[in-house]
Amino acid sequence: MSQVVKSWTVPLRGVGLPDYSTSAPLGAVSPGANLYTNNDSGELAARLGTYQSIDRRGSVVLHDNFDSGIEAWAATLGAGAGSAFEWTTESARSGGFAAKLSGGLATGSSIRRSWGVNEPNKVGIEFSFALEFYYALAGANYYSDNINQYFAFWYLLGTTLYIYDVTGVTAVLANVEALFDDYAFNTVKLVWDTVTHMYTRIMFNQVEIDISRYTVPFLPAPIVGKHMTAEFQVASAAARNDYAYLDDFIATVNEPMNT
Repeated sequence: MSQVVKSWTVPLRGVGLPDYSTSAPLGAVSPGANLYTNNDSGELAARLGTYQSIDRRGSVVLHDNFDSGIEAWAATLGAGAGSAFEWTTESARSGGFAAKLSGGLATGSSIRRSWGVNEPNKVGIEFSFALEFYYALAGANYYSDNINQYFAFWYLLGTTLYIYDVTGVTAVLANVEALFDDYAFNTVKLVWDTVTHMYTRIMFNQVEIDISRYTVPFLPAPIVGKHMTAEFQVASAAARNDYAYLDDFIATVNEPMNT
């Protein structure tokens, strides 16, 4: 019986590291609590794509693109006709699903999600949304430290972007180029410091605004357990039931200072 032997040359040098690439320190949430990253995952990340389109600073601790449903979010629906919080395939930024929040006829609706935190940090909250018509849109990030509840709050009215400051004054930040189409998603990212209780920056699509001179409002309303809450709100105009498609919610920690 004859034998067939096949041979080939194994290159001494490959491209990149083996699949078991070593870990490299990335930073620390608190002393002794390091975060790690693989130092050879760049090509893999580029091929798979990313949901972080406007800013990759900070360490992602929570992400929801609504592909697995909307059960992780609690909804407070307006009294007006048509208010709803729905899982939908009508429009999506990533994946095949998004959430749809309808304010209700001449009223408003909101959704929120909470999670526990160990140490105060400079945090970021990001939402992507698409809409055709609307009256007002808002996003908030609440942090309870068992003494006070701090709430970093932005809202968009027309094409004007605002935040609330500790004095109760609404600060006008800028006129932004908002996209108005059910299939064109805008992205807003708000960064603030839960230690100093100061705002840091806000990004709307590709525009970054330094808001570090503003202080985050608070209420002396202690809630047991340190935690954070993200909230998104839609308010309808008179005689309209306005809505927004929501996708790619991202929460980050270890956000850097403004450069």
